[in-house]
Amino acid sequence: MPELTPLAKKIAGLNAIRDAPNGEAVLPALQGGLADRSPHVVAKAAELVAELEVGGLVGDLLRAYQRTFVNPLKKDPGCIAKTAIATTLIRLDHEDVDAYRRGIKYEQFEPI
Repeated sequence: MPELTPLAKKIAGLNAIRDAPNGEAVLPALQGGLADRSPHVVAKAAELVAELEVGGLVGDLLRAYQRTFVNPLKKDPGCIAKTAIATTLIRLDHEDVDAYRRGIKYEQFEPI
């Protein structure tokens, strides 16, 4: 069986959180995922925050969300992370109007 790529290893590590959602390593793993450079890892971490309903990471979600607007074509092509974070904030009933407003007005034109 071929060895996993570093990206696949990070995502597999985050997926492993489902096996022990109340373990001590959950918060640091999710925080690390949200701080990662890869939009795929950030998106997976955000999805897990929503799935596990970890409301204590809203600040980390908002910081990751803000980062996706800086050099977005390189840091978040296809708005993968932006979409996952916004969906998670909605599922957590977060009421930061400015974050939602920025996302609603935002247009990211991808190269064809």
